[in-house]
Amino acid sequence: MPLVHLDLEYWRPNWEAPSAEEWIQIQKELTAKEKWIIEGNHTSTMELRFQSADLIIFLDFNRFVCLSGVVKRLGKKRSDMPGYLHERFDLEFLRFFKGVWNFSKTRKRKIMDLHNKYPDKPFFVIQSRRETKKLLREWSEEKEKGICA
Repeated sequence: MPLVHLDLEYWRPNWEAPSAEEWIQIQKELTAKEKWIIEGNHTSTMELRFQSADLIIFLDFNRFVCLSGVVKRLGKKRSDMPGYLHERFDLEFLRFFKGVWNFSKTRKRKIMDLHNKYPDKPFFVIQSRRETKKLLREWSEEKEKGICA
């Protein structure tokens, strides 16, 4: 199944963002495909993905786990980001860091509101890397047994 990293689709050279209209159109095209896994946050357009998704997985990790990952990735080439962009310690990084710190207060509510708006969509909340690995292992075993595609 194709994996789409939203940041790869979103960011242009020099950290330029697409217009709101262009970003909506890009996501409509992505979610119109028969099969997809979309990874990323971008809460401003999350409802588009909720509407089209067969399953939603919310990685609701502790803020310190998230911030640790942010710091570890700083300055490294990432497969989920365009190769021409490099995260560096600057004002934008500090804003992003603050956004991660405040995620539970600012964005988590929107995700839960969307979950309540689309109650028929299967919705998993995963709160640790251990739970993530366990779920992936279980799904892999089910696929091997022919239980899920």
